Amino acid sequence: MKIDQWLNSPWFVRILALFLALMLWANVNMETGKNPAPVGSLPQISRETEALSNVPLNVYYNQDKYVISGLPQSVNVYVEGTSSVIRAMKAQGGYEVFVDLQHLTPGTHKVRVEHRGFSDKLTVKIDPALLDVTIKEKVEQIMSVDIQIVNKDKLPEGYIAEEPISVPKSVAVRGSLEDVQKIAFVEGYVDVAGAKDTVEVDVPLKVFDHNGEELKLEIVPAVVEVKVPISPPNKKVPYKINRKGNLPKGLSIQSFEVTPSEITVYGTKENLEKIKMIEDIDIDLSKIDEDQTIEVKVPVPAGAIKVNPEVLTIRVDVEPEESKTISNVPIKINGVSNTQGVSFITPENGHVNLTIYGAKKVIEQIGPEDFDVRLNAGGLSKGEYEIDINVVSGPQDIRWEIRPSKAQIEILND
Repeated sequence: MKIDQWLNSPWFVRILALFLALMLWANVNMETGKNPAPVGSLPQISRETEALSNVPLNVYYNQDKYVISGLPQSVNVYVEGTSSVIRAMKAQGGYEVFVDLQHLTPGTHKVRVEHRGFSDKLTVKIDPALLDVTIKEKVEQIMSVDIQIVNKDKLPEGYIAEEPISVPKSVAVRGSLEDVQKIAFVEGYVDVAGAKDTVEVDVPLKVFDHNGEELKLEIVPAVVEVKVPISPPNKKVPYKINRKGNLPKGLSIQSFEVTPSEITVYGTKENLEKIKMIEDIDIDLSKIDEDQTIEVKVPVPAGAIKVNPEVLTIRVDVEPEESKTISNVPIKINGVSNTQGVSFITPENGHVNLTIYGAKKVIEQIGPEDFDVRLNAGGLSKGEYEIDINVVSGPQDIRWEIRPSKAQIEILND
């Protein structure tokens, strides 16, 4: 029979395919070092075991009501199955190991570690399989937040870190009663090294006991917003209020109070040395017809960066004006030496009377000693002269009239 006839025969083709299949099977088994299976049996599927280390342990319990202790953060898991199933499991993920404590009451319990999300074709073993856990009732304590500023000594020269401002100022600390009773303080830290402007940061908090040891407790919120004002070099200076205009007719100032009493000026040391007082602060009395509180802006002096406060608060109380006469206020003479000698012609006794106008409470407390009345005779030689009499200084918040307003004097010697 010719070769092409053999090739066209169905039986020849079948026998040849069987022979090639047996050769291929034998070759595979020889390479893997396995003994050939009996003819007609199914090929065996190999299984392997793989370890999954440090798999996170999920815990299910009522976190609002209880705290737990004693459980590890992770466990080891061993899976057995075919390599293809294991590879698929690792690629897809979606599995977990956990303990369910939701049905347990406070106390110490032994619980089994469970799993889910693994293929049914895998055998799963967990180490450790049983765990001891302690469940305690959760309590809460409100604690104020203490912010510590670090590296103050590394601020630029002359700069100062002010008191930190925390939002919120207090937090809730939660844990077992035993642990909560150990709390001494809640603290956070802000680094101000090199800062020239206000430092604003989110600060994580920690809880400590009386020995300074950290307690691992729940803090709500665990992070607070903190602002630390950084102030440049500064000094306190006085100020002067310039009263412009007059009160409406018939009114007088009963009290005039300004707060604060000093102003802090900020700037370089060189410029601060030049600033002695702030004087350009004005108040218009003509606009005051009743008791009122006025806010006046504080100007920033030349060379300064800023002032604090930026506004002064002035409390002005007014009441109907009354009058009072103060008699025998002595007149002092300026510009005449002791050798020249001076005598008063009028007023003969060298005294004047003052009629003062103001609030009753104010004028009741004023006497002759509160006024400095003078006339100026400087440069005059021997002879008689008529000279104006002036009130050089007197109390604030009043007005006055002087009688007589002129004095006639005689200078006895040149």
